[in-house]
Amino acid sequence: MGGIARSRHGWLTDDVPVASLGDTKPEWDQLMGICITRIIDSCVLVDIDGLVTLIDPGVFAWDWDDVDVHDIDKVDRILVTHAHADHFHLPFVQWLTERFGAPLQSTSEVVTKLAEAGIDATTDPFDGVVVTEAAHEAIPVGPQVPANIAFDIGGAFPPPGDSYKLERSERILALPMSPPWGSLTASVAYAKRLQPDIVIPIHDWTHTPDARRWMSGVATAALEPAGIRFVHLEYGESAEL
Repeated sequence: MGGIARSRHGWLTDDVPVASLGDTKPEWDQLMGICITRIIDSCVLVDIDGLVTLIDPGVFAWDWDDVDVHDIDKVDRILVTHAHADHFHLPFVQWLTERFGAPLQSTSEVVTKLAEAGIDATTDPFDGVVVTEAAHEAIPVGPQVPANIAFDIGGAFPPPGDSYKLERSERILALPMSPPWGSLTASVAYAKRLQPDIVIPIHDWTHTPDARRWMSGVATAALEPAGIRFVHLEYGESAEL
């Protein structure tokens, strides 16, 4: 893998660089066929053998000029980790459910908000998805933190929401890079504790592209000696893992 390739989901109009795992064949053969596409911040598409899951459809994906959600061409199901606006934005969810008819799984708080808007959702796990309660980290301002859940998708990829509380990771970990409730130092320590094979970045909307690349470089230097591969993905980029 490597070089230049078009995103599977047509996220950008031109060819975009796809993050490479290098020339060495991975040992985790069961993960071949997974494509992860970053939309923006914590909003991610995960395609496992053609089953496309959209995670955390937040306000930044809906309202940010550099993102055009109309380029998303397939969503089979939606997972929302918690009710904060950067992970759950009702207009975006309404658009997704109307366009794709995709079912949604989340916390009872999110499910209640959706029911009030006339949208059916469930707290019951979808097939191939394992749910773990992972308490939201403390935040400096705002209301009491909402319930937060982490998902294990297909035994391969666990988006943690806003939490460092997971006790284990699958082979690929979505790692918050600069959340208001944490830090890059804390996130690197979190990844070292969980020991995934691969890390991709999330939760870095507050930084410029240059700053995101710099932070990814720092994380790479910190994690590689621990045997963890960091795959940098800019908004709109995809990695076949």
